[in-house]
Amino acid sequence: MNIRFLYLLLVLYSIGVPASASEIESLTLEVVHSLDHSDFPILLSEFENNSTHALAIRRIDPDELKSRLLIYADSGELPDVIIAPSDFLGFRHHLSLTPIEPDWITMPMDDELRATSSIDDKLFGLPILSGNHLLLYSNHDLVATPASSWQELRQQRSSLSKEIALIGWSFMEMFWFVPFVHGFGGTITVEDKPSLNQPAMAEALSFVWTMAQSGVLDTKCNYQCQHKMFLDRKLAYIINGVWAYREYKNAHGDRLRVNSIPTINNRLSRPYFSSIVAFVPKKDVSDKEGDAIKSLFLFMQSTHFQRKIWSVLSDLPAHQHELNFLQELDDPDINAILTALSEAVPMPTTRNMLYIWEAMSMGYRRFGGGSLNANEAANYMQERAERYIDRSQNAP
Repeated sequence: MNIRFLYLLLVLYSIGVPASASEIESLTLEVVHSLDHSDFPILLSEFENNSTHALAIRRIDPDELKSRLLIYADSGELPDVIIAPSDFLGFRHHLSLTPIEPDWITMPMDDELRATSSIDDKLFGLPILSGNHLLLYSNHDLVATPASSWQELRQQRSSLSKEIALIGWSFMEMFWFVPFVHGFGGTITVEDKPSLNQPAMAEALSFVWTMAQSGVLDTKCNYQCQHKMFLDRKLAYIINGVWAYREYKNAHGDRLRVNSIPTINNRLSRPYFSSIVAFVPKKDVSDKEGDAIKSLFLFMQSTHFQRKIWSVLSDLPAHQHELNFLQELDDPDINAILTALSEAVPMPTTRNMLYIWEAMSMGYRRFGGGSLNANEAANYMQERAERYIDRSQNAP
């Protein structure tokens, strides 16, 4: 053997240069998500096709995700990547969320979408799905012309058979109540501070609870109950998120209709919109782990992955070019979903929203139970939210 060649091999071995790509260290990244899409893990696993790294993907129910992650944080067992709604940004200190390096972001996205995962102009996560907003779904066999206003919708009750309920939504969840507050001209926050004690809140409370007490909807039928009723054609309308579109389309086919939530006194009932975000919940990430996570983030921004957000999951991509591509298809359902998104309001992602949601829920239930009138309930929400926020800011 040539002496110089042998010497070169010895030098390469001594400094640790691998002889082939197969010798590059492979890592398994633990990914936790809360999406209802059964095909999402399959789509995400395509990352492994062109990578030396593997993914261990685990779903946790949305109702349990926050509490489970806080337990993992206390025990030092957080996953490498969390894929969850953007309001998890409110837990960034508890979960040690790491700001995303600028060179990890390659896809174009608009400023409002970027804001859903940013604090003080620092990007703490990568939006991979956009929208996540509420829509009005209906079945054309039950309702020939979808109502554009709540007055029109209530009038359609008389045209339905006794076996068919008019409308349903997750009545006790504040995310579903927000559009009614906006419909009366109110806001939930102003500059990250609660803005709950206002006439619009009192009007919205009276409006939804009057519908409930008059039998327009069944408040005892929870999310899963309403969802099943609509799938079974026992419910004419349902207010649900864009995440439910594919299941409803599979069940109803071309009889499904998609629209914005009905107006109130000619004012839009604007839902909140947010995004589904990939977070890195570790401060001490090694160079090898960081490179592996970065490669996953770059994959999730690829045209290949982002286009399949709609074609496989029937959800909205975060990539601006892919959103433009969907708009060019001129599909009635897609157009309705994008119109509703354009009308929606960005959901605040700061920690204060955790306390605002809780305060709203408490006042909402007290009004519904009759212990407070509408104005008292709005005032109760405001005082309770301010108290919670003050306590959190003064906590050691």
